[in-house]
Amino acid sequence: MLTAGEDGSAVVFNKDTSKVVSTLRASSRPLNRAIFHPTYGQIFTAGSDGCVKYWSLDSGSCIASLGNLHRDEVTGLSVHATGDYLASCSLDGSWTLCDIATGTALTKKKTNLGLQCVNFHPDGL
Repeated sequence: MLTAGEDGSAVVFNKDTSKVVSTLRASSRPLNRAIFHPTYGQIFTAGSDGCVKYWSLDSGSCIASLGNLHRDEVTGLSVHATGDYLASCSLDGSWTLCDIATGTALTKKKTNLGLQCVNFHPDGL
């Protein structure tokens, strides 16, 4: 189980052992989202500081910090069905598609309204 907290931490909890596996100190501001990558052993966090971060599930260390994607709180994250791409959205009205392997933004689009969530269709189309 994975939680995103108001204290800026993401906590990984093993329900079978009822123990905290890892606590990831992502930000000094609240986290809005935290999700698992389905196969890479990574966690992604989105904060009210505008940052998206990639974490190693095994070591609990930050792999990459993408602080230049959005100008306001990041409110949504979604991993594509292939596991290769991450979408994020923000209250600044932007959404971004990133290549997970390189940590680079492939495209960024702006809307006139703040965005609350982003999701890929389960089949990836």
